[in-house]
Amino acid sequence: MGAGPGPTECGAVLRRVQAAVARALARRAGRCVPRSRGGTGEAALALRSGSGAEVVAVDSSWTMIARARDRGLPRTVVADGHRLPFAAYRFDGAWADRVLQHIAEPDRVLDELMRVVRPGGRVALADPDYDTQVLDID
Repeated sequence: MGAGPGPTECGAVLRRVQAAVARALARRAGRCVPRSRGGTGEAALALRSGSGAEVVAVDSSWTMIARARDRGLPRTVVADGHRLPFAAYRFDGAWADRVLQHIAEPDRVLDELMRVVRPGGRVALADPDYDTQVLDID
């Protein structure tokens, strides 16, 4: 078997995917975009700085939300993606990055994202297919 992509190449692919998602959301995101599985806030900050959108980071982990706040992301929420604490049609777009692979009921999370995005808004999903990735580990 030939050598597959290394960590540097995988990281570069992930950054390209995140940039494409951010561009797609920025085209319509004038008001606010929740970023599900906000993590440390890095991608949410990049979306905010690149598009000017108001971004709300959502994560189920208090630790991750604390990191996002420490990095300068003021709008953060600790919540379960199955039950987002937002009114219907609150956002212009939503982004779930590497979320669906970690949850038992991804259809419920997708329903929630669609519920909180206004008609005509965009929901962006990015989840890698680990079954087709190749790692060359010696």
